[in-house]
Amino acid sequence: MGHSIVRVFFLLARSPSSVTTLIPPKTFPPANALPSENLFFLTMKKYRKGPIIPTPTETLGDVEKFQTPKVKTIEDLTREPFNIPAEKQIKTLVYIVDDKPAIVLLRGDDQLNESKLAATLGTNIFRAAETDEIHESLGARPGSLGAVGVKGIPIYADKILQNAAGMITGANVDGFHVKNVTIARDIDEVKWADLRNVRENELSDEGHPIKIQRAIEVGHVFKLGTKYSESLQSNFLDEDGKRQPPVMGCYGLGVTRTLQAVIEFSHDENGIVWPAGVAPYEVCITPLSIDLKSEVMQAAMKLYDELVAKGLDVLLDDRDERAGAKFKDSELIGIPIRVAIGAKSLANGEMELTVRRDGGKTPVQVEHVVNRVLESL
Repeated sequence: MGHSIVRVFFLLARSPSSVTTLIPPKTFPPANALPSENLFFLTMKKYRKGPIIPTPTETLGDVEKFQTPKVKTIEDLTREPFNIPAEKQIKTLVYIVDDKPAIVLLRGDDQLNESKLAATLGTNIFRAAETDEIHESLGARPGSLGAVGVKGIPIYADKILQNAAGMITGANVDGFHVKNVTIARDIDEVKWADLRNVRENELSDEGHPIKIQRAIEVGHVFKLGTKYSESLQSNFLDEDGKRQPPVMGCYGLGVTRTLQAVIEFSHDENGIVWPAGVAPYEVCITPLSIDLKSEVMQAAMKLYDELVAKGLDVLLDDRDERAGAKFKDSELIGIPIRVAIGAKSLANGEMELTVRRDGGKTPVQVEHVVNRVLESL
């Protein structure tokens, strides 16, 4: 969007579907934080200095090919008899972009961030190459791939490798690798980009270890600067009468993500526990008889009208189901207040009021039910 500053608001979460978020130490909430204290913001910038173990940069000599039988992975090379640490290896990935191959290079102990790759490629339309496509492009199969001497195929490399030397990578011959690789010398026309996933405990710009926590993005603010006001020739007159482009900004609130965050921090073993302010219904009336002519149903409809007249959103559960099933469903949906009406309680001039957040059940005189509902919300 051309923004110069992005501030993103997150809520720490536990669900596996939440995004993974880098959290600088100064903003990381305490482990015992209440839900409201779990809300924090990040100013999006580069919060890292790179891997804990530095990338080798010492040139060791000319490139040499050596046999690596049965080696298929980075981990295989770390074992006997090779004992080559992952940080000294170059991982070679092949992708198909617009029906053409492209090579992606990472340090051996890094993982590719495909969102970053998409931004670098300028397209979301790419996929990992199949084994036959890789062999056709490089002459070898996965496990022996490299970019040394490769011509005619775009090569994208993570910036961590920019000064790398004395590295090991595949020789593009099955069962062989090459050592003493200096990228600047041995690999041509590399396009550099930030492509790796940052790892926990890497250092922030301030020198502190980074934590990684799942979180829900509930909002963001973009400072757009003057890019769009200038392109639209939108100006104002300043105090000296000179035309100036206004500094623009925008914000977004994720409605569905906010609801996800509410559920994340407001639920129990029976289902959702909606706060009244966001609940789809504030009150569920559960008559134990749904015969329209019965006193129970007549009382339920009367209470429904009275609560609606007070401005509440009310659900009248008139399904022909067992009382237990109705109670379970209202708990699952998370309606804050349930009023159960049965013939026996009504004969005593009472209805049963249940508050979802604490499960407390209280018999309430019929004439006081409306007021008790309002007080309990």
